[in-house]
Amino acid sequence: GASAQPTFVYALLSNAISGNSIYGFSVNEATGALTPIPGVSPLATGGLGEAFLRELLTYDPAKRRIYAANRGSATVSVYSVHPDTGALTALPFSPINPQIAAIGTIAVHPSGSPLVVGDSAALGHKVASINITDSTASAAAGSPFFQLAASFSSTFSRDGNYYYTGGNNNFGTSGFAVNASTGVLTSLPGSPFSLGPVHLAYATDAAGRIFSINSSAIVNGVLSPVAAFTTASGVPTAVSGSYLPSGLSVAVQGRLSPNGNQYAAVGQDSNTVGVYRITGSVGATTITLAT
Repeated sequence: GASAQPTFVYALLSNAISGNSIYGFSVNEATGALTPIPGVSPLATGGLGEAFLRELLTYDPAKRRIYAANRGSATVSVYSVHPDTGALTALPFSPINPQIAAIGTIAVHPSGSPLVVGDSAALGHKVASINITDSTASAAAGSPFFQLAASFSSTFSRDGNYYYTGGNNNFGTSGFAVNASTGVLTSLPGSPFSLGPVHLAYATDAAGRIFSINSSAIVNGVLSPVAAFTTASGVPTAVSGSYLPSGLSVAVQGRLSPNGNQYAAVGQDSNTVGVYRITGSVGATTITLAT
């Protein structure tokens, strides 16, 4: 799912037969109780899903927009979010055709544009960069961009200067420099990076760190570890000693708490949620189980 205003939360039901639907709820922050938003639970996207659950729903806090990937239709539906009611209204350029046949992940730039759509196909991995305005969605020059890593998970750096994506293969993690004004993505030196074979659930912080989980893989003798990486000019380096068993199988939707002190992810196959405490600064980062 993806969180919008502090009082709303949204989730995507992916269905290859009856079609995709978005479910929206208002949140009682004192109790955590959820109340369906009228007209949104459910709201049909008009596209088809697939038996594939990764990072297919994302929220743009800069422009208050929801993006929902219809993997079975190879399109992305886009909605504005009413700040008071949480109601969703389709934007005039919805749905978008990103020219990606097997959408595996979507992420939006911190400024609201571009939207980047990752390809999780077995061969010919690509990422499409789409420039978004209030009334249009258009492919950036040169999009889609080729990469080696299959895109099952993705994120932008907090400053929007870099984009990272990777997934369920041995090609590591791809990193790109981002030109937010044009949407053009340029591969970083050394990309793809050998951070681990099954890197998923990416999240970044204001210090330039990347947090992720090597799902169902053994790295440095640790099964499915949570790990931290520092970056220099966008290029990641593992923090020595930061590896911690996550307890998750096929992690998705990595998120940091607002204060940056906790990292959480969902174990898709294990049907669990892991929460991890982050202490220390940059190169001295330590990750422990939250209690």
